[in-house]
Amino acid sequence: MQVARALSFSSYAADYTRYMPVDTPPRTLFLYAFTGTWLGSVWIASLGAAIGTIAFIGTPTDLVGQVLPGPLATVTMLALGVSTITSSCLDCYSGAPAWLIAGVRMACWQAVLVVGGLGSAIGWFAGQGDYWKSFENFLIILGNWIAPWLAVMLVQRFLVPSPDEEAPRDFGPGFAAWFLGLLAAVPFLSQPGVFVGPNAESHPALGACAAAVAFLTAGLVHYALTRTSRTRAATANNDTSTYDTTKEIPA
Repeated sequence: MQVARALSFSSYAADYTRYMPVDTPPRTLFLYAFTGTWLGSVWIASLGAAIGTIAFIGTPTDLVGQVLPGPLATVTMLALGVSTITSSCLDCYSGAPAWLIAGVRMACWQAVLVVGGLGSAIGWFAGQGDYWKSFENFLIILGNWIAPWLAVMLVQRFLVPSPDEEAPRDFGPGFAAWFLGLLAAVPFLSQPGVFVGPNAESHPALGACAAAVAFLTAGLVHYALTRTSRTRAATANNDTSTYDTTKEIPA
């Protein structure tokens, strides 16, 4: 969960830089953002792993109820509830730019309401059965979904971009690479009760490789597709520039 959250918010860091002074060094921004994300993820994950060694964990609330005294457990649960609300606000905000990037024309605040409404409806539907099992499956799917998406983002940012070119807004090479990354990971998916790929079924240890396979596949495919398209564009520009426009065309 912590890894998925950190990766999913990584591309929206640039949106928060508008609140920073224009002369802030990029290295400083990266250092503080990375350190804050790392600390915020590692300590809570370490705490959960430590508690799991001294108590049986059936649901996430057991991390609190079975370890802490009654009054302290109540206060902790209230704090977790408040933190969940604030986190959900960030989720709605980060989902709104994704909604707009997809080409939907509406104001940002309208996109926030749409994303929040869809999330609430899906959450309510998932909570009708075994909520914790549904939530666990969702987290696994989220990690596998984000891995190829992050690969496309990194390739586009560090290997492909040109500062004077605007990133495409349609479903181009990035979407194809992301989709192929997901397909490549299908044989390695391991979600008992939902879907177990053939490789994960015959070799259970490979079930943890799905996200890595999706990441590498999407990154390589996106790099290959964008490199090919840019080479063709450069060739076309060279052919156009070498054409003798001063030569008279016979009547």
